Amino acid sequence: MEMTQIRSSAYIQDWNHYTHKSREYTEHRKNVKSMTDWMLNTVQQPYQATICKATKKIDQWYKDLQDIGDVYTSRQKLEARNRYQRATTHLTKMPKDLGVWISQWETAVAYAIEKGVPEAIDSNSVAIDLIDALSSVMGDWTTSFRMGHKKEIDDGSISYIQMAGFLREYAKDHH
Repeated sequence: MEMTQIRSSAYIQDWNHYTHKSREYTEHRKNVKSMTDWMLNTVQQPYQATICKATKKIDQWYKDLQDIGDVYTSRQKLEARNRYQRATTHLTKMPKDLGVWISQWETAVAYAIEKGVPEAIDSNSVAIDLIDALSSVMGDWTTSFRMGHKKEIDDGSISYIQMAGFLREYAKDHH
């Protein structure tokens, strides 16, 4: 049986469409496998057991992992806030190593800023919290810092990095 020219053209067109769709499907499956492998290699085991089940679709895995991520992010923000508050707690005695204390304070402020803690984002609040934390053990420094940088503290243009620098200068000269 011989194909007519029209049927032959239709067959070729259908075959081209089929091979194109087959290549798309193969590429899609390859991408899904790659993403699945990546997720299974990067997601912690407990989440794999509860979220990344073979009975669920990969988009559901993603949504469930995103929900966990949102919870984790809010916990990180709370932890950052707690670290910031601990770092700015009113000191009752001078730290054994002021340089270490300054580094810990600076790290806590940086982490709180990164996680969006409002008190840490506002440099005016950071300065006031630092002054309050150190006032009973470094009264002279806090007074001169407040007076010498009143404009920058009031307008929020002094950064926590600058504050740490001023503290390090003091520590170098006095300890």
